[in-house]
Order: sequence, then structure tokens, then C-alpha cells
Amino acid sequence: MIEHMKMGVLENQTQGKKRWIPAWIGLIVLAVAFVGYMVGESRMLGNVTNQQLPTAGHYQPMRADSQYQAEFQCNVDKIRGIELFLQKVSDGNTGSVSIRLYHEEEMVQEWKIKKKDVADTETTYFPLDQVLEGCKGDILSIEVSCEKDAGIKLGTTTRENVEQPSYRIIYRVFPKSLAFAGVCGFAVAGMIAFIHYRRKIETVKRIQVEKIFLFLYIMISLFSFLAIPIFNTPDEVNHFYRIYEISKGHLISDTKEVQKDGEEYTVVGREFPEGLCPGALTTRDVSLWDIRHHWNDRLNESEKVFYEFPNTALYAPHSYIPQAVGVAVADIFTDFPVIMAYAGRVMNCAVIGILTVLAIILAPFGKNLIAMIALLPMSLQAANSLSADGLALAVVLLFTSYILFLRYKKKGVIGKKEIAVLYTLIVFLCCCKIVYVPFCLLLFAIPIERFKSRKSFFLHVVIAGCAIVILTFGWLAIASSFLGGIKADVNVDTAEQLKYILIHPLRFCATFFRTLEIAWMDYFMQMLGDQMGWLTIQIPPFIVFPFAFILAADVFLDNDTEGYSFKRPIRALMVGTSVFIFFLIFVTLYGQWTPVGQRWIEGIQGRYFIPLLYPLLLGIKPQRQAARNGGYVPWNSYGAICMIDLTVFCAMLIHALGNFI
Repeated sequence: MIEHMKMGVLENQTQGKKRWIPAWIGLIVLAVAFVGYMVGESRMLGNVTNQQLPTAGHYQPMRADSQYQAEFQCNVDKIRGIELFLQKVSDGNTGSVSIRLYHEEEMVQEWKIKKKDVADTETTYFPLDQVLEGCKGDILSIEVSCEKDAGIKLGTTTRENVEQPSYRIIYRVFPKSLAFAGVCGFAVAGMIAFIHYRRKIETVKRIQVEKIFLFLYIMISLFSFLAIPIFNTPDEVNHFYRIYEISKGHLISDTKEVQKDGEEYTVVGREFPEGLCPGALTTRDVSLWDIRHHWNDRLNESEKVFYEFPNTALYAPHSYIPQAVGVAVADIFTDFPVIMAYAGRVMNCAVIGILTVLAIILAPFGKNLIAMIALLPMSLQAANSLSADGLALAVVLLFTSYILFLRYKKKGVIGKKEIAVLYTLIVFLCCCKIVYVPFCLLLFAIPIERFKSRKSFFLHVVIAGCAIVILTFGWLAIASSFLGGIKADVNVDTAEQLKYILIHPLRFCATFFRTLEIAWMDYFMQMLGDQMGWLTIQIPPFIVFPFAFILAADVFLDNDTEGYSFKRPIRALMVGTSVFIFFLIFVTLYGQWTPVGQRWIEGIQGRYFIPLLYPLLLGIKPQRQAARNGGYVPWNSYGAICMIDLTVFCAMLIHALGNFI
């Protein structure tokens, strides 16, 4: 009888798996088709030679009679095209820009481009109809001119007091068929590895969620290191400058007075050896070919340059401890800045992975939710970059799960070790990103019974409160001196903005809701990962939107709160704190990035809201009566997550091999 029942259960499980086969085949076909589309739409997948003149951030509008020329000696045998740094502007839509390439004063080819033809990425590619061969050592020149306002800006660099067009020379085109086969091969290998791992551990009586997370995290992180070249995530160059500064023992950035347009300005940064970041890697479209050509670039210790990084100088040094350790260790063995930067990435990725695994282990419930949030494409990009966002997310996840652990799993009075861990997490929570400090309110979820006495409870409340105030406002006082450095091109006055909020709270609320009405879907999709890299790699919504269904399914179908008294006051505390921080993010960006009197709020990105997901979704999670025995792993959800992440990073890998329309 028992054997018959077991056979019936196995038969039902087998049939259940078979029902999902058509869906998985459809997803795989869709992913392969998307990768094929990305490869097909690329203008080129090409090797960018180290012969280039990167833009220094200067863009000149192409107006009537605008003319720029760059002359150089070619150092490669073949040229297949050139790239120029072009941007679209709102005015001037009728004119066109002419680009001419000359070889030994003889014109090789001319291109004419209108505003609609300018690429959305930082560079636009101009292929030669016929490959220019045997040109090594010859004189080449690029001429850019315009007869009528075209609505186009040209990236330029000043050389010998002459403004010249910035350019890249393309000398080898990567076969698209090979790119397609290679990228799909990576994706297929990843899916096969996941399926094999599932079969291997599926027989374990109690499957641990942290093991599933760790496998996917390591596999996809290794893939993302290839798919996201260094310095190709938001502000990663400035993050590297701040990290290098901390690795050298400087916890607070330096300031310098400079003259600009007859006025005196304070710039924030520090003096470092020349070549800390090769100029070609400071653009928003770094390719793997760029990394290859600058892998062996060295620091020039004999020359010093003052590097500006006012936005990352605002971050407390705690935010960069893993990255700074990685850079410091690499600095002992090498003076190659690219290797140092990758060492910082590796250490950041490792620490974030460890903290997330600890969060999953400690959490009494919501384990799958932690893993899924940490496996969002945008979360993985942050974890595998030099940014402080990944560590902030990991700290919030660990802090929240530790609070729940002390409330629901800890027996008796908490000891000195638990108190030490709690205060350590408070320090990092206050210093990683100041906007997430209100998560400290979750401390009130710890019951008084966990302390030796009521007096001990109130004593820790006072000590923790004082520590939070000192840490928060202490660093805020230091960082406020740097705010002037990030207001170069906009009319931002933080004091006036905050004064405006206090005097006109209803008007600010109208601005807040107006911003939400305009951009809420953009924030939501950015959080899921539809704009990757330097927010220039567009991922179609149909690829990343299923993540929303996966999270929703886990919230409403994973019955892991059974046996815990997860009452409404605790839920309300978690949801209320998340909503308050959501509002605080808008207030902060209104004060720091939005011009005075503007009707909407600027500077907000969807990735800022990812740390709010765990306490928010956990707070709305229904508590059902039916419980699952042992560890519950929603395999279909993790399989879909694996495929989504692999597809997203396949698209990014294609982007890293070339540039796109």
C-alpha cells in the first residue's frame, strides 16, 4: 500500500514536470531569438584599436560652418571604419553633418548623417565600403563639418590648443555568426549546469535555499564579469577613484579651489598618479576590446593629477571596505590600474554573496524572497561592480533577517555576541547610504523579553539612538561640504529646496505625485533591469517583466510563515518603514539634484528602490494555515530566474563586443 502511494506521488511529480516542458521550450526559443536579434541589429562587432582620441567630456554643437579636423599617423595595417562621439540635441533638425576620412590627403570616403541616424550609445559607427589596407605608418585625417544646424553635438578634445574631433579606429570586425554561437553557447552551458545541479540535489530531504542561491549567484556573476567590462556601470570610474583614495588611507576626500570662467569654484577629489584610469575607459560604452588594449597600462608615479569625484566623495568609507581591500591587495603586487579595479570588483562580489547567504540562513521565513531579490539583474550588476549599491542591499537584507531571527528564532535573552553583531549592522546601515537609515526603526520589532530587563531594553534604545544620530549627522556634516562640487551645471541649492519643502509642503507633494505619474513605470522597469550597464543597454520589457510575476508568486504562494506569530503590527512596521524611505528618496534627490522651482524631481533611478523590496513584500505576505514540510524551493521560479539573468547578460556581452544603433 505504501509503495503504491509512493509510486503515485512520483507519477504525479513526473506529470507535473512534463506540463512545464512546452513553457521551457518556448522560453528558450524566445531567449535565443532575442540574442539573434541583438546580434543582427548591431552595426558592427569590432575591435577598437588603441589608436583613438577619447572625448574629455566636451561636446560642441554642430552649427552652420562648424568644422573640425584630426590628423594622426596610422598604426594598424587595415581599417574597417571609424567611430565618432556624437549626441542629439533638441534644436536644429534639418541640417546634416559630413564626415570625411583622408589617407595621405586623398579622400577615402564621405558619410552624411542626420540627427535621426545618431546612435543612442556614446559613439556612432561609420563603416568603410571597402577595407583600407596597407595604411600602417601613413597619415590619416578625419574631417567633420556642417553647413546648417543639425541638432547634433560632436565630442572633442583639445590638442595643442586646437579643438579636434574625438574618434576611434575600427580595424577588425568580429564575425556576427561567431558572436551569436558563442553567446548562445554560454547561455546553454549555464542552463545545463543549473539543470544538472537541480537533479543532483533534488534528492536531498531538506533542500537549502542558500545553496540554490549560491550556485546561481556564482555562475551568473562569473558570466557578468565578462559581460560588463570594468567602468561600464553608473559612475564606476568615480567609485574607483574614491576606493583608491580609501585604500591609500584617506577616509575623507580633498578639496581644491579652481578658476573657471572668471569665477572661483571648489572641486572635490584627490591628487593621484597619472593614468589611474585610462581615458578610453571613462566613456559610457567600454568594450572588451578597450579592456584588452589597456590591460597593461601602468600608473605614472612621477606625474600627479588631481582627479575630481564629488558625487562619490559623499559616500562614507564603510561603503567601500570590500572594494578598498581588493584594490589594496592588488596594489601590492601590480601597478596596473585595470587589474586593481577588477580586484575591487571580485572582493565586492564575494562579500555581498557571503552577506546574502547569511541573510538567507538567519531568516526564519522569506528565504526565497531574499534570494530572488538578490538575483535581480540590477542587483547582480551592482554586486559585480565597484558601486556601493550592492553592499547597501546586502546589509539591508542581513539587517532585516537578523531582526526577524532575534524575534522568532532566538531563544531566551540575547547575549553579547548578538548585541555586537546588531551594533555592527547598525554602523554599516547608517554609513552605507544615509537614505536607508530609517530601517533602524525595525529594531523595535525585537521584543523586550530578549533583553535582561526592561531597564536593559531602554538602555540599548538610548545607546542605539545616540549611535544612529552621531553616525548619520556626523557624516552628513562632513559630506555637506562636498555638495557644492556636484552642482556644476544645474541651478541646485539644497538649503533653498529644503526650505521650500517646509514652507510649501502641499506644493512639494504635488511635485512628488507628478513625478510618480510621469515616471513610475520607468522606475519599476529600471529596478527589474531594463536599462543595464551605464543605463545605455536597453533590455526589452518582455525579458525582465516576468521577474515581477516571480516575486508576486513567491509572496502569495510560498507558505513559509506558518508557525510564526507574524502579526499585523510587525507587518505594518516593515511596510511603513519601506514607504517612508521611498518618500525620503524623492526628498533627498529633490534637494541634491533638482533645480530650484522645477515641477518634477530629477536624479531618481529604479535601482535605489531595490533594498525596499524585502521588508515591503514580506510585510504584505499573507499568513496561511497550510505549511510545507522541509525547505521549499520553487524550482520553476529559479529556472526562470536563471534564464532571465543569462539572457540579460548575453545581451550585455554582445554589447561588450561592439556598439549598437
